[in-house]
Amino acid sequence: MKYTVKCMFGAVVILPALVMAPLAYSADDHANHAHKHAVPAPASASAVKVPSLSITFPADNDVLDSRMAVAIETDADLATNTMSSGKTGTHLHIDIGDYSVMPTREQLSSLGGRKYVYVFDMPMKSGTYQLCVSWAGADHRTIASSVRCRSVKVR
Repeated sequence: MKYTVKCMFGAVVILPALVMAPLAYSADDHANHAHKHAVPAPASASAVKVPSLSITFPADNDVLDSRMAVAIETDADLATNTMSSGKTGTHLHIDIGDYSVMPTREQLSSLGGRKYVYVFDMPMKSGTYQLCVSWAGADHRTIASSVRCRSVKVR
C-alpha cells in the first residue's frame, strides 16, 4: 500500500506504507505528561543547546490530506531524543492545529543521512494550518529557539 501527498506546483510524493504511524493525539490526550501545546519555554530554557532541526517536507502552502507526511532533517541522536529513549529529556514534537504528536524512534523512517519521515493521520477539517516541529524539554515545554513552522493546507 502507498500514500500520495500532492505538493505545491503539482509534484506528487509517494510514500510506502511502512512509514505509517499511529493516529495522532490531541494535546489534551497528553495531560498525564503535563504537556501544554505550543507553550514556549521560559527565556532561560530557550538558550539550551539543542540539535539542529528543520522541515524538508511539506513546503509552505502544500495541500495535504488528513494522512500527513512530515520529513525532517536533524543531527540529533533519535535513539535519545524521542519519547522511546527510556529517559526523560529533550524530545521531538510535531504540532498542527490543536494536535501534537511525539513520535518514537521506531515511528521515524530514515530517508538516508540525517533525514527522517513521519507519516500519521490527523482528524483535521479542511483549512490552512501551521505545521511546526520543535524540541521540547522533559516537562514537554517547547524550546522556543528550536521551533520551525510551515503553513500548509489540509483538504
